Amino acid sequence: MVKFYLAFLFLIPTLLQGQTEDGSVLRSGLLRSQGTFSFGKLPKIKETGIYLHGNLEYYLNSNLSLRGDVFYHLKSDEFSIIKKNHQLFSGISYHIKLGRNLNPYIGVEPGVGLTEAANYNYIKQSRSITFLYSSVIGFNYYAEDWFHIFVDARFLGGTHKAETEININEIRFSFGLGFNINTK
Repeated sequence: MVKFYLAFLFLIPTLLQGQTEDGSVLRSGLLRSQGTFSFGKLPKIKETGIYLHGNLEYYLNSNLSLRGDVFYHLKSDEFSIIKKNHQLFSGISYHIKLGRNLNPYIGVEPGVGLTEAANYNYIKQSRSITFLYSSVIGFNYYAEDWFHIFVDARFLGGTHKAETEININEIRFSFGLGFNINTK
């Protein structure tokens, strides 16, 4: 038991290494990545979707970051109009430091999507490259300097334009575990 306490005392400085003077993990050069499942609701056409979500974010300073998100559409409702809805976003986020570990943020990300929709008689499918706009709000909780827990909500808008126009505005939620690397 004594060996455990001695090992713990020697590990404490290692765990705290890499944080800034105020103890915060947020700093210039921080590179974050996260992967999770996301759940979305398309209110206009009353459908839900499940996505595989990946994110990469680079901090320019403790308040501003460049961010990229990719969503791979896994599943929709059984009789859904939207059959595929893969998306790629890139934008900027503003972060607010609340104490040492809590970090709320808000961001704007334009993007592009590859959508495939069935027409209303479900016989023929149409594909479209869709230009999207997106706003995101959420927070990160940094447990250590090398990982964090996140929750975010996103509103995205766009129109599938092929044989018929379909409004694909969506509200999407993501949460999970992410990892951090200090590049500087």
